Amino acid sequence: MKDSQPDQLNAPENVGSDFRDAMGSLATGVVMVTTSVDGVPWGMTVSACCSVSMSPPMLLISLATQTKSAIVIQENNYFGVSILGANSVEVARYGSAPAQPKFIPQFCGEDNGLHQYSPAVQSSLAHLDCKLDSTIVAGDHLIMIGEVLSVRSVTKNPAWDSPLLYFRRDYFSLGRLQDALIRH
Repeated sequence: MKDSQPDQLNAPENVGSDFRDAMGSLATGVVMVTTSVDGVPWGMTVSACCSVSMSPPMLLISLATQTKSAIVIQENNYFGVSILGANSVEVARYGSAPAQPKFIPQFCGEDNGLHQYSPAVQSSLAHLDCKLDSTIVAGDHLIMIGEVLSVRSVTKNPAWDSPLLYFRRDYFSLGRLQDALIRH
């Protein structure tokens, strides 16, 4: 019986850039993964975050292996995930600047967002404190699975209720569904 799986895929040389473009077409939510570096809040913007399990509550994030965030989270065994709202574009851009320090006390409020486990971005829709459960090497990234220890609603301001989305390498807000239905 002939195996229907090819031994090797003959991918074109530009598959990396094609892959980046294709994934850019997948709209995702935006979060800031937080930790503390030398006692100072630190945050990195990512769009690779999703729930994994409800019992126990777990989520995953994906970070480039050599980032300061990935290294410190593995040392500390804790991290936070601040779910960013549409009014957090400045925060998102700051946390995604390549090769720049990502200290974030200015985005964490008067107490610098320092709580029991991880700093929280003041303008976020919600913040989840996580204990690092496991790490999986995947290419040039680490998939970090965290057990959610606490969930905090950071703001109750309706102006922040729209999530921040990332699509085709830019930030967008999600319009209200009823507004979209009315226009069509």
